[in-house]
Amino acid sequence: MEENKVKSNLTPVAIIIAGLIIAGAIVGKDSLSKLFENKTDTSETTVAVKGVETETLSASAQFKKYAGDLGLDQAKFDTCLDSGKYQTRISETSNEGTILGINGTPSFFINGKLLIGAQPFSMFKAIIDKELGITTEYPAEIKDTISQMESSGYFSEEVKTVPVADTDPTKGNVNAAITIVEFTDYQCPYCARYAIETLPQIQKEYIDTGKIKYVLKDIPLTSLGHANAEKAAEAALCSGEQGKYWEMHEKLFSSQQEWSELGTN
Repeated sequence: MEENKVKSNLTPVAIIIAGLIIAGAIVGKDSLSKLFENKTDTSETTVAVKGVETETLSASAQFKKYAGDLGLDQAKFDTCLDSGKYQTRISETSNEGTILGINGTPSFFINGKLLIGAQPFSMFKAIIDKELGITTEYPAEIKDTISQMESSGYFSEEVKTVPVADTDPTKGNVNAAITIVEFTDYQCPYCARYAIETLPQIQKEYIDTGKIKYVLKDIPLTSLGHANAEKAAEAALCSGEQGKYWEMHEKLFSSQQEWSELGTN
C-alpha cells in the first residue's frame, strides 16, 4: 500500500474518499513495511564514548538519552523507567481500549464518537466543528466520505462512554466542550504521522483556544511486533512526573525510526 503518496488536500470528491479511506488504515489491517521503504537499519545504534569507544544502545538507553536532552533529572527518570512502575497503568489503558473495541492505532473518541486512523486535519475539523455547533451538518464535500467511513467502520456516530482518569496525560481546557481521547502506540508509524502532521493543527486551532480537552491513552500493540512500544509509553509517563510528558511524546514520535528496532534491554 503506497499510503505515503496520499495527499490530504486533494479536492475532487472521489479522490478525497479514496484518500481518506486509505489514510484511515490502521496497524493490523495493512502492511507497514512500505511506509518506511527508505529506512536505514537501526538494529545496532552506537554512540561514541570519549571519542574512542562505542557502545550499542538499547531502546531503554535511547529513552534515557532523550530524557537528558529534555533536561530531566536523569537519576529520577532512570529509576522510574527501570522500575517498570507504569506497566500496570499501561495494561489498564490497553484493557480499556479492548473493551471499547479498539484493535488498531491511532484511534480517537471525539465526544465519544469513534474515529479510526491517521485521518487528515480536515476530517477532524468537520467532526469537531459539528460537535461545537459551529456547523449543523458535515460539509457537503465530506458527507460522502463520512458515509463511506461509517460503512467501513472507520467512523461511528454512536456515542460511547470513555473513562478518563486523573492519571491519564491531559492537556487543554479541562472544562472544554469537546474531549478527544486518543489511543496510541508509540511504535506505530501511522500514530507518528498523526502526531507530527495533524495534532499540531488541532493544538493550534482547538486546544490552545480552550475548545478541546485532549487525553492520551496507551495501547501498545506488542502482538504486532512492537516490542519497544510499552517501554516508550513508560518513558513518556516517567517524563510526565517532571512535567514534560508532551515533550517526550513529541520526541518519541519524531525519533521513532531511531529507536523502534533497537533491542529492548
